[in-house]
Amino acid sequence: MESLKCIFKKKTPDLVCMLSGNDTYDILCTQMAKLYHIPTIFFPHALVSIRRDYVALEQDYVICTGERDKEYYLRLKTNPDILYTMGLPRFDSIFRKSQNLKSGKQLKSKDILNFGLDPNKKTILLVTTHDEDYIRKIVFISVMDIIKKSRDYQLIVKIHPIEEKAFYDRILGKHHDSICIVKDIDLHDVFLLSDLVIGMSSGAQIEALLLDKTVIDLIYQSTFGRYEMEKFGAVYPVYNPNDLEEVIQNVLYNAETIKSLKIGREKYLKFSLYKFDGKASLRISKFIREQLYR
Repeated sequence: MESLKCIFKKKTPDLVCMLSGNDTYDILCTQMAKLYHIPTIFFPHALVSIRRDYVALEQDYVICTGERDKEYYLRLKTNPDILYTMGLPRFDSIFRKSQNLKSGKQLKSKDILNFGLDPNKKTILLVTTHDEDYIRKIVFISVMDIIKKSRDYQLIVKIHPIEEKAFYDRILGKHHDSICIVKDIDLHDVFLLSDLVIGMSSGAQIEALLLDKTVIDLIYQSTFGRYEMEKFGAVYPVYNPNDLEEVIQNVLYNAETIKSLKIGREKYLKFSLYKFDGKASLRISKFIREQLYR
């Protein structure tokens, strides 16, 4: 805080930007900026679950990803005059990726071979979350066992950036032709190759929804601050590993389930996002310029 005080006194910035909004550090930083009459702005860096109740946001400008954020901030008694709904910048790159969905079949046939997999099989993508070892093991084994005994499915495991691939290699043991474990690869490219995405409390699941992918949400333990994806029927929740095989069959081949999940995806994303058009960064940068030069 002393460093901030020094910056505010000597440099006097025209605007202070914040990404977490209402953490203790942000609150103190915002209040200090007010003492020096420096305006502050908050914009979210990700679309995440809201884990606990806070006090009202105090920044001069608060960017909301969508109606979901706006409703929440209003419930905290945030001044409605400082709320601006503009979308989420990090999703702009996903929008550009989404344009490739039109050629999804060609993408799969061409690029799935790079993983040593069969372009004619259903491809399941497991997106891991950095968690306690026993949780990661349960999640991986529950999916791996289904793949090993199936002739219809194959699996790509995209591990979290801070995880080690060796952890999953040890569990897998002997190489299996239908299972590929990867780390340093573009997640969105793998989305485009997948028929189904499985994850547990991962922001990647939301990104999969943006790419119009069917998503299974694993709820093998009581988690704090669940996403609202289940509320809207955007994903199919699985509470017991023993149910996963039947659910996979259902979401991949049952026409009514497929239709219902698509409707749920659209409702959830409409509520959570202002627009999915690849222009959130432009809207926010324009807004910042307007505040600086008005």
